[in-house]
Amino acid sequence: MKKPISILLIILVLGGGFFAFKAGILDLNSDAYYVKITTDGKVKEVKIVDGSIIKKYDYNFKAYNEKGTEIDVTFSAVKNLKKDRYLKISPKTTKDNEVNEIKTYEEVSKDKVPSKALSNLDK
Repeated sequence: MKKPISILLIILVLGGGFFAFKAGILDLNSDAYYVKITTDGKVKEVKIVDGSIIKKYDYNFKAYNEKGTEIDVTFSAVKNLKKDRYLKISPKTTKDNEVNEIKTYEEVSKDKVPSKALSNLDK
């Protein structure tokens, strides 16, 4: 009785992990990178499905991980982000290690930014 339950449990755990990976919930190629907001975003007006127009702000920055590795990132926000703030971003990468989208970003305090990333951002 214990053996079939154990096998079923293993199958469920492996299947759940595979689903999370395929759905993008678990991205093994993703690493935390950090950016410093130094400029205002470029304003664009976008017409959405219901016909109304909203503003979005596009940003293009160099981002660095804890090892100091640099990538170029482009992302949008629905408001103009405050200058001299640090963001921790989670880029989603392709097999060729090119960033094709930012999954999440959050504001972090300067003391939460790894030293190698911070030295590059504060140049």
